[in-house]
Amino acid sequence: MKRLLLVVCLITIIVVSFTGCETSFMTAGKVYLQQSNYTKAMEQFKLEIENEPNKADGYLWVGKTFAYIQKYDSSVVYLDKAMVVDKQVTEKDIKTDKGNWWLYYHNAGVQLVEDKNIDMAIKRFKFAIEITPESISSYNILGYSYSLKKDYPNMINIYEKAIEIDSKNLQAYINLGQYYTNQEKYKKAIEYFEIAKKIDPDMPKAYYYEGVAYSGLNQYDEAIVNYKKAIEIYKKNDDNKAIKDVLFNIGIVLMRNKNYKEAIPYLLELLEIDDQDKDALMNVGTCYINTKEYKKSLQIFNKLIEIDPNNADAYTNRGIAKQKMGDKKGAMKDIKKGMTLQ
Repeated sequence: MKRLLLVVCLITIIVVSFTGCETSFMTAGKVYLQQSNYTKAMEQFKLEIENEPNKADGYLWVGKTFAYIQKYDSSVVYLDKAMVVDKQVTEKDIKTDKGNWWLYYHNAGVQLVEDKNIDMAIKRFKFAIEITPESISSYNILGYSYSLKKDYPNMINIYEKAIEIDSKNLQAYINLGQYYTNQEKYKKAIEYFEIAKKIDPDMPKAYYYEGVAYSGLNQYDEAIVNYKKAIEIYKKNDDNKAIKDVLFNIGIVLMRNKNYKEAIPYLLELLEIDDQDKDALMNVGTCYINTKEYKKSLQIFNKLIEIDPNNADAYTNRGIAKQKMGDKKGAMKDIKKGMTLQ
């Protein structure tokens, strides 16, 4: 299951103003921009840079033109240059157009994360936060970016700051809970998931990951309660991929507790969604062996071998099923086959 979905926001409309003292390149560029002729606008603004390399205007408007066509990473390169050339003019532009400037840098960060340029993404999100310190979405994706670098101290710090700004920041609680689950600090993880559930009782991830944390504590009853609630919500959302994950985890929890008969319906429900799921087939076949339903087990392992002819465990387990059914010759053949494939 994905930890975070990155969404690029659409830029709001820039109000193009004309002043009497600007060059012909600037005037022409803005006219083209109003006509949505971004290629021609870009040409004019770049000519302005050639003509006036020590003025910020050309750099600013090349940057804004790139933003119009949603090339935010390129946009902020020119905006950075504008800051170097004339900090005073650029800061004035930021002050008068704060919302769009935040979008430029935030969206550049999003695109850089997608391009796996995490160090630069972090730099962009930091500046977005500098522009708009109350931007929860920038904090959340900055925290996620640190997690991709495995820089967990900074990740925790950013998420905690985000929670200080907005105590109902659901994503921060979920992500911190996941981090502590991965660190096997399950009780601390559960604290975060409980808060997330109070903020949004219909957030399935909170129940799913709390189920994972309870499984880590070997508190299987509590794990299953949370998993079942997650399934209930995922079904309302028609999210079959997520439902599969939860059904599989319920099956694993029940098998660990040797409740093989109880595990079977959940694994079969998973196979109704995806009858090619090899792990689910393996587990339901194993359950059938343990419930002494050997014929059903044999059918499952036949199907698994048909899907994956080189699956050593499938042959070995089919051999066990055949042995239990009295087919010693067939059992020995499958077990040997399994051994050769390992």
